[in-house]
Amino acid sequence: MVLLKSFFVFFVVFVQSSLGAPPSRKKPDLPKAAYYERIGNSKVFVFKSSINSTVFSQIIGNDKNRKNDDSPFYTVNLGTLVSKFQEWQREMPRVKPFYSVKTNNEPVILSTLATLGSGFDCASKNEMNMILGNNKLTTPENIIFAHTIKPEKFISHADKMGINKMTFDNEEELYKVKKFHSNPRMVLRINVSDQTAAHKLGAKFGSNPITDAPKLLKKAAELGLEVIGISFHIGSGATKEETYGIGIKYARDLFDKGLELGHNMTLLDIGGGYPGNDTDEEISLQKIAKVVNTALDKYFPESGNYEIIAEPGRYFATAPVSVTANIVSSVEIKAERITKKPTDSNITAYSYYLNDGVYGTFACKVADFCPTISSFPLFPKNNQTQYISAVWGPTCSDSDLIEEQTNLPHMEVGEWLYYPYMGAYSIVLATDFNGFERAKGYYCIDEKSLQYIKSRKAAKSDLLSVLF
Repeated sequence: MVLLKSFFVFFVVFVQSSLGAPPSRKKPDLPKAAYYERIGNSKVFVFKSSINSTVFSQIIGNDKNRKNDDSPFYTVNLGTLVSKFQEWQREMPRVKPFYSVKTNNEPVILSTLATLGSGFDCASKNEMNMILGNNKLTTPENIIFAHTIKPEKFISHADKMGINKMTFDNEEELYKVKKFHSNPRMVLRINVSDQTAAHKLGAKFGSNPITDAPKLLKKAAELGLEVIGISFHIGSGATKEETYGIGIKYARDLFDKGLELGHNMTLLDIGGGYPGNDTDEEISLQKIAKVVNTALDKYFPESGNYEIIAEPGRYFATAPVSVTANIVSSVEIKAERITKKPTDSNITAYSYYLNDGVYGTFACKVADFCPTISSFPLFPKNNQTQYISAVWGPTCSDSDLIEEQTNLPHMEVGEWLYYPYMGAYSIVLATDFNGFERAKGYYCIDEKSLQYIKSRKAAKSDLLSVLF
């Protein structure tokens, strides 16, 4: 293992008195030792024991304070990612995850998931290249081209890369695929939507499972195209776990129709919609798993030797990532300005302006992909009065509002605000609008999780030189 000299210097500075650091910033205890390894070409700090994402962010924040660096940053805790993967395997052992690359395409996340055994849901040429390009993370069999509307060049590219599994939901797509792919294995996507989902996908994707899907199975057979299975996606940010059971029942009926038409129906793709926030009380992986496992046992028993996959995105990406931004302005105002209540005209409140916002890492808020955004000081102080507060991003846009109304202690310019559960649809949507820099990433893992990854890697020795 390679020791990172500068990192140990940073450790020494941290545990010594904070000369030159703002006296109001509380310093957390620092883990005893650390080194680093490279995963997916990223430098990952390794800690002897489990490392809390907040503590790791405090370590980075303290180092930035020492260097007079106030640039925004995010942290990725790969130990959390490993825990999420293990949870998935415990709860739904028959369902292989095909991670939705669009959610967060950080190379370190993709590499780790590939080593753990995940497949990948790719929707474009570039996403396919991320997985099978120079750093070949897996084999083509572990990719599903999960977009029912594909440009001709993307179909040809998938053919060249050996990616055969792809979804469709209309007749026109069948003709296109037949023309531009030499050996497609088609997966029919049906419309099974949770009407409570934050993003209902049924208006754009999926055929009617009763009226249209049987006709598409027949048309594929007439064209000599092999349909190997059925897929559905109940929607992103869904809350009704019973919808998975409905989709699986529809899939069973269509499997039977496909078999009658001569299709070799073997694959069931139960899509996405799995929550990423551990504090979500409406829905959980455990609740979903209970419905899914029961329906699979009834309609797709293990004796049938079916391939069951899913397309989780935010489930894996949300919890490992935290975002920290620096306060560039702290303005005292009247609470009425935030609450819009005239009765609050004599109450003190604050507007905080950060150096990251909704055109940066908080872009998920604009796209409505952040179920909740909640902050707290990275270095909290004891017994502080809470004030009604608004938190703004740095740009000139009046839409650059991160938190419309929250409660925070009075904070000064140069202090940090910390946001957990920020990995989904954040980094991938960030821009440099108005000339503001994007946040930089820092990565960590604990030794136990690292050893677990290496044990999985040992079973995939052909990836050894690529991932580490």
